[in-house]
Amino acid sequence: MNRVIGDAFFMGNVELRWKPVYFKFLKQDCYLGLNGFYDFGRVTKNIELPNNFDLDLAFHDTYPTETFSNYFKPEEEKFHQSAGVSIMLAMNQNFVIAVDIGKAFNEQDGNIGFSIGLNYLF
Repeated sequence: MNRVIGDAFFMGNVELRWKPVYFKFLKQDCYLGLNGFYDFGRVTKNIELPNNFDLDLAFHDTYPTETFSNYFKPEEEKFHQSAGVSIMLAMNQNFVIAVDIGKAFNEQDGNIGFSIGLNYLF
């Protein structure tokens, strides 16, 4: 989330949803859902960056071990992809707590991500 940065980009999500367990809690209709997901995105218009970015002395004084190449790769843009699972706890189909864990396909995009949020993505 929020890692594909450019002047224009394309993003998408595919999910398989399953609601295997329905139950009552405090006289409310609830269910437990399981989702498998696949996310992808790609920058379609890059942001131009200065060639001398590594020469910024203020940046190097603050972060002496960091370099431009740690964050930006000059090669051609490709799709960024991840996949994972979600557990959804829903009450009355309107209040949903989502617990997601996903794995990036490329090391540059990170490794494993975890989030807790409300509602389905779509």
